Amino acid sequence: MAEESSPPVADAPVSVGASAPSSTRRALLVLSVVYLALLLVQLGARSTEVPWTVDNGIKWLLAAHGEDGLRGSLPYEGRDLDPSLRFLPIGRPFATNVDGRFVAQYPPAFSLLARPFLWLFGDLGAFIVPILGALLSAWGAMRLAARWSPRAGPWAYLFAGPLGPLAWYGTTFWEHTLVAACVIWAVCAWVERPNAAWRPALLLSLATWLREETLIVVAVILVTALIRRQSRRLGSIAGFVAVYLAASALFLLWQWWTTGAVFGIHVSGNLHGSLLDLFADGRIGVIRGLLWSGDEGSSEAGDLVLTLIAMVLAGVVVRRPPGRLRSLGVAAETGLIGGIALVCIFALNHEYDMPMTLIRTAGLFFFAPWVLMIPALGRRDTDPILWAGPLALLVFLVVTPSVTAFGFHWGPRILLTLIPLLAAGAALALQRLTVGTSGKLPRIGVGFLAFACLTLQVFGSSLQARVTHGALDHLVRIRSFLAAAESEDIATNAGIRGSAGGATATADATPASSAATLGETVPLVTHQWWYASTFAPLLTEVPVYSVRNKVDLKSWIDLFREAGGRRFVWATAARRDDILRGLGVRVVRSESLEGYPRSYRHRLLEVEVLPGPEH
Repeated sequence: MAEESSPPVADAPVSVGASAPSSTRRALLVLSVVYLALLLVQLGARSTEVPWTVDNGIKWLLAAHGEDGLRGSLPYEGRDLDPSLRFLPIGRPFATNVDGRFVAQYPPAFSLLARPFLWLFGDLGAFIVPILGALLSAWGAMRLAARWSPRAGPWAYLFAGPLGPLAWYGTTFWEHTLVAACVIWAVCAWVERPNAAWRPALLLSLATWLREETLIVVAVILVTALIRRQSRRLGSIAGFVAVYLAASALFLLWQWWTTGAVFGIHVSGNLHGSLLDLFADGRIGVIRGLLWSGDEGSSEAGDLVLTLIAMVLAGVVVRRPPGRLRSLGVAAETGLIGGIALVCIFALNHEYDMPMTLIRTAGLFFFAPWVLMIPALGRRDTDPILWAGPLALLVFLVVTPSVTAFGFHWGPRILLTLIPLLAAGAALALQRLTVGTSGKLPRIGVGFLAFACLTLQVFGSSLQARVTHGALDHLVRIRSFLAAAESEDIATNAGIRGSAGGATATADATPASSAATLGETVPLVTHQWWYASTFAPLLTEVPVYSVRNKVDLKSWIDLFREAGGRRFVWATAARRDDILRGLGVRVVRSESLEGYPRSYRHRLLEVEVLPGPEH
């Protein structure tokens, strides 16, 4: 496994590109074909009709059914009954009422970018941009690593691709892969052509339009550029800053035009509590959650010890002279990292509700354990740009708000922008570790590392498939329940008209008014905050309303009754119907929606609105 030991210095030639060796180009082609095939298999295994979680559902709604053009408002079928937008189906912090518009907290750039693909290719079109982002991220990592070691290039591709968490996001309607691609290609562009800083500035501006936290990465990249040879080209640095600030100013103006706030709803809502609790107890929990696990338990000390051993071992082994001891050290290092990947699978495989363990178990060291080899880069002649990823990681640990550190994510979602940069560093670290090794043990260790990381990502793909198909099963049953309720409502209205026999004009006024005001669909009402965005297609099929408590529900029922409504569907996680008592309604029928995942289990109740005293 002996490899070239040339250190990654700034003046090394580019190894992947137009002048790349034919063997490197062949490796890139083979890896890309295999990776694309894996992504397509992963896409075929999951359901494309439902989102993975709340954020994806809102972004999908913006892309597929967004209103107001570039302003990106969400659709609201219940506006006729609720013109004041009091009972919006998605509430804060995910969406809100801005001057009579139903506005999501997220910048609509990604949804607008994906919209043409959705129009052209339907549900499958939603995944074209994420898949392209995944492929470009892996290619960019390979390009950066191969600048100093062509043999490290393929490993960088694997770490940023099928052996890392970005592969999972390649088939999720999220902008993370595209942002990661913009960042890594911006770094490649700046390293290769330092005098053309406007190119990385534009790429990083696009990344910031897609995800605001990219600003942290931009600052770190700028610092590393000042440290390396670009420090002698102040004109290039000034050009970068000017182009980036100009493009960012356009973004801020767009935020103001879209949401009425210069920094947008997303930033304004998430910044609170980040720097303010820097020295509070919550900061330790954020760091633990981003790197290891958010759960405090007996395994916490063990997780910390395993990862510290792996990092220290990487730094020690790389300093050993070639020989048997170094070979044993490499085998131990790679075997330990592979074992950590398998520990992650074990930690996620919770017997009660496996997907929900992702909320508290999403640490970088679990989902991308190969980053633990990066300490092997600790030489003075290492190009500063390779430390941009680790340095940005440290900044994220300090400033990330707790609200974004945890969630129903695969891996540390807030850190995904750094994955290609970290992958390039890890690949070069692996190349340095294996210099001067011999025998089968190092090869077995490296093979086990690759196998374990791939197994982890396959586990994630199967989890994505199970969750989305489970959500689709719930959606199908919800639609069926709504259809049955609508049929009964039509039959009831027909019975009213028949019994009235047209005796007076007033007798037919209520049903006619109801049809004109409410349409012909039975609305759905829920108090579950996640419901509407998780089953996002419902929002374009029937009026969906959200209430916070019994007072809200009573106000909505009074509004519905006044408009002539007779039936609605109540979606609740409660086993009892106490909230409906005293509201002038009766339950006609109910159905329990079981299945997978358990967190989606709830009850549907068909509710008839009884006439009020004035009727």
